[in-house]
Amino acid sequence: MIWLIETVGASAMPHVSKTLELQWGMLPFWLKRLAFPHTTSVIQKFPFARLCSPWPHQLPPLMLGPLCSKGVAGDRSCLALSALTADPDDGEAEIVLPLLSQAVGRAPPLPGVEPGVSEDAEGPHVSAEYCRSELQIANGLTKIIPPAEWPHTMTQFGMTVTIASATQICVLEPEPLRRCFEAASALFAAPGPGDRLRGRLLWQGLGCGNERPRHGEGAHEPGEIHFVRRGRCSFSAKSAVAARHGASAVLVADFESAQDHQAADTLVAGSQGPAGRVPLWLLGAGSAGRLLEALEAGEPVEIEVEVGKPAAAIVMDVWLPPDAGTLLASLAPKARDLAGLRVRVHFRVVAAPEEASPAQIARHCYAGLRELCSARVLQPSETTPAAPWLREAVFQHCLLRGFPERYWWKYVEMANCSGSDSCSRSLLAQLGLSARDARAVQHCADSEAASFLEDDRESAPWGSAEEIALRINGWRYSGPLEAPRILRTLCWQLESSAVCQRLLRKDPDTGHGLLLWHLAGCCILAVTAGCTLRGPLMWSARRLLRRLGHACKAA
Repeated sequence: MIWLIETVGASAMPHVSKTLELQWGMLPFWLKRLAFPHTTSVIQKFPFARLCSPWPHQLPPLMLGPLCSKGVAGDRSCLALSALTADPDDGEAEIVLPLLSQAVGRAPPLPGVEPGVSEDAEGPHVSAEYCRSELQIANGLTKIIPPAEWPHTMTQFGMTVTIASATQICVLEPEPLRRCFEAASALFAAPGPGDRLRGRLLWQGLGCGNERPRHGEGAHEPGEIHFVRRGRCSFSAKSAVAARHGASAVLVADFESAQDHQAADTLVAGSQGPAGRVPLWLLGAGSAGRLLEALEAGEPVEIEVEVGKPAAAIVMDVWLPPDAGTLLASLAPKARDLAGLRVRVHFRVVAAPEEASPAQIARHCYAGLRELCSARVLQPSETTPAAPWLREAVFQHCLLRGFPERYWWKYVEMANCSGSDSCSRSLLAQLGLSARDARAVQHCADSEAASFLEDDRESAPWGSAEEIALRINGWRYSGPLEAPRILRTLCWQLESSAVCQRLLRKDPDTGHGLLLWHLAGCCILAVTAGCTLRGPLMWSARRLLRRLGHACKAA
């Protein structure tokens, strides 16, 4: 498992991010593998550093600890990391991120040492003593890995952090407890941003499936929100048990270690296992204690959970199998106008199985490399070549990394090149890129292909390699893979804009706007027409009936 962390607090980082990305990108993929042999997967792709480990509780000490950027734009940034394990056997972990100072100046001065900076002559570092004192120590299951000092050669791989969107939990009943507070959200089973959940709180003890609850015990009803204690089993196990009992969500109370503000700053992560889990949130001792006291007193507790808050900028990660470009093309006309949207595209790349034939490798793998193949290599009967698609994937990576996103959106809207370099160059010219820029993209595709595709392979999310997967600001998107629905979900997370206002006004089922005043106008028109035509229609009907009566008498 690799935890990728990104620094977000210092003005210096935007000035150096591109340089850092280039320095990392220039390393050939085999050298990355040699340098980081324990890498098994990538959760997020950032231009900075990676924390590499097959198990969260055994993160390499060299890759942990604080990093300071010294002398760039006169600014410094600092971040400390504590790796906590809830259940090492389950492969699940939490990353508690005490956001230290956004400047090193808050660090206590050490004799003969610049405040907050180690005296190590090899490079600038935050003092290990300072960062160790800032780390939050959790319960007995926690394994604190002390901050390590980064060698100068490693400072090109900075650290940053992305924290999931905060979730607001509001107590509706009983009245004395009515208030709202924030909780940390699990990423392995989350509702869509902007969703609301409402239900009765039911205490379930540890929630591991092998004990009986003491408070609020009764028949399980659909829509209940289970309230459980942290410990004994993993978060994902608690979520799965609640799902089997028909619960709509789970609140996990950390009575031992986390105060409310610490719990809200916790990223609860887990393996992207099979379906059958419900959303889960982690509460601190303060809020959780009051809820449990009410349940012990026999009072019904009802809560409402609102997921996510509008933000000025959001990140959408999308994983694409072959022939899935139509989704991006349908998103492009509106998505490129969302100023706060940043896209990270990944392509479904797998390693070929041992039994794959040389013909399959040549047909479905990049440059005949068994480690970099399309999922079609897993199907012996599939004959449509996927190697050209991998070439096209590399072209898109280079365009997205080297130029503003609007060029990439226009490219995917027009793209139908199937890996043809001449077709791709023609599209770049239509986008308005100069011949020099087009050559730069071509050079990137030639030199960085293996590196990009290896990163894609390591970033595999949930689901099979033939499925499209989306993650929005860290939230797993589980709605329909249709452009109108995805765009609406993006707008729920973004601060209000003219584009989003138009999208959110539209009917979610048809995608066509039907304003309320249009409906009211139609009703008024129908009533007016009925009143106007009532007389002539009644006269015509009576005349017709008289004629029919005369005809019957004559017969």
